[in-house]
Amino acid sequence: MEVKKTQTDPLAVRNKARKTFKKESDVKFTGRVLVDPKSKEPVLYTENIFLRFRADVPAKTCEKIIASQKLTIKEKVKYSPNTYFVEAPEGTA
Repeated sequence: MEVKKTQTDPLAVRNKARKTFKKESDVKFTGRVLVDPKSKEPVLYTENIFLRFRADVPAKTCEKIIASQKLTIKEKVKYSPNTYFVEAPEGTA
């Protein structure tokens, strides 16, 4: 017997949200939220690191700090000053 999922079923709601986001051209990435089994706190998984520096910090300083941590700038966010999507070297935990 197959159980039909309703709109109140968390998995059905999640799947509908995923389909909706995939249709949006402005959404580049949606990550999954996991729950830590011990603390029961949500843990967001993403391949990117989102960094935002204070607006009064020069962009060159931000970029030097990023490089000093062995991070690579994937994209400078246009809608927010001194904001970057960066990535760590492969294998970084």
